[in-house]
Amino acid sequence: NVSRPKPMNVCFDTRTHKQLGQIKLDHNFEMKDVAYIAIRKFLDECFVNGELTEEATVFLQKKMEEING
Repeated sequence: NVSRPKPMNVCFDTRTHKQLGQIKLDHNFEMKDVAYIAIRKFLDECFVNGELTEEATVFLQKKMEEING
């Protein structure tokens, strides 16, 4: 088990919450574990030498525009 001593509340939209719930139902993975693993994957790939890559910055900006309209 990975020690995660810093709990944090994260809010999800209804679609994301339903998808995480479906993963739990179908595969018995805890929603918090799926979210943690997805974040770790993103950081492992996109946070290089202590900085967010340019590609990741563009990706996040695009997604924020989609979320915020």
